[in-house]
Amino acid sequence: MLQVPSREVTYYVSKFNVAAIFIVGAPSGLPPVVISSATDIGRSLPTIGGRWPQTFPDDVALLGVWWGDRRQVRRLVHDRRALHRGGGLLNTDVATVTAAITAAARRLDVRLADHAVVMARVSRQVGKIRQRVEASRQNGTLQGFNTEFRRRRLLAQRTGARFPTYGVALRRLRTAMATAAATGGAATPLAIFDHVFGAD
Repeated sequence: MLQVPSREVTYYVSKFNVAAIFIVGAPSGLPPVVISSATDIGRSLPTIGGRWPQTFPDDVALLGVWWGDRRQVRRLVHDRRALHRGGGLLNTDVATVTAAITAAARRLDVRLADHAVVMARVSRQVGKIRQRVEASRQNGTLQGFNTEFRRRRLLAQRTGARFPTYGVALRRLRTAMATAAATGGAATPLAIFDHVFGAD
């Protein structure tokens, strides 16, 4: 059973136009299994469980994952030979579906990256961003962020508008920094603040 990517990791990955082709099923790994694709695997799992509640009365488990270009992954998932004409639900085991996915990827010339490798690389990048934010918080360079947080929070209180907590705002800051890092770091501080707090 594989770990589902965190929200931060998913958000970072989404900036690179990639998606996962994945296999889910009962935690035992016994047939049947489902083959699907998404960038946000965590949001897809409950949907899959809800689509086949009799087949998967408990939570579904992530049993196999590969990453690739979003368009190519979609093409691979919709390839009837890879799906064995099952509409996603396959009455077979994980090893057979894995073999079918890799064979279809070779036949269609779709390059797939191993889940563990992708998650290790992305987790390192997300960890660096988290460390930068924490270091900035500790050494005082988050002063501009804190000042803007207080200013906008007071404004929201005066107008009765909803406003995020500091923890939520800090999480959004990490996400905005991940986006900036993934897209070449061209975001201005004002654009990042607007993303974190919402435009005034």
